[in-house]
Amino acid sequence: MKSPRVLLVEDNRLLRWCVCSELHRGGCAVVAPETVDEVMRLDPTQPVNVLVTDCRLADGHNGFEVLACVRQRYPQIYSILISAEADPQLASRARAAGFDVVIEKPCRVAEIVGAVRALAGGGSAEVMP
Repeated sequence: MKSPRVLLVEDNRLLRWCVCSELHRGGCAVVAPETVDEVMRLDPTQPVNVLVTDCRLADGHNGFEVLACVRQRYPQIYSILISAEADPQLASRARAAGFDVVIEKPCRVAEIVGAVRALAGGGSAEVMP
């Protein structure tokens, strides 16, 4: 399998670094802008396979709006939402918005890497209840 290219949108610097490091170790190429504004300015000619985004982001942004923006550029992208507020209502909203996976915080970074690899490899992963 070709190395998946991952777009990581996480405003917590330490968590972003940890997830980036593990994704790199897991064989992924990672683009990790520090702000949502940087996400909006990404070069659409650079392919991305999987979006990993936090639900709540700085400056009033959220993962749902990030997915909507990213899907305009990359319609076939797989998507993972990470949230400390995962519950059945959030999972339902995430599914309706087009997220493939919801991961509840706190989580092991290996869980995120595993979900990325499963989605990028054509495997399936499900939105968690």
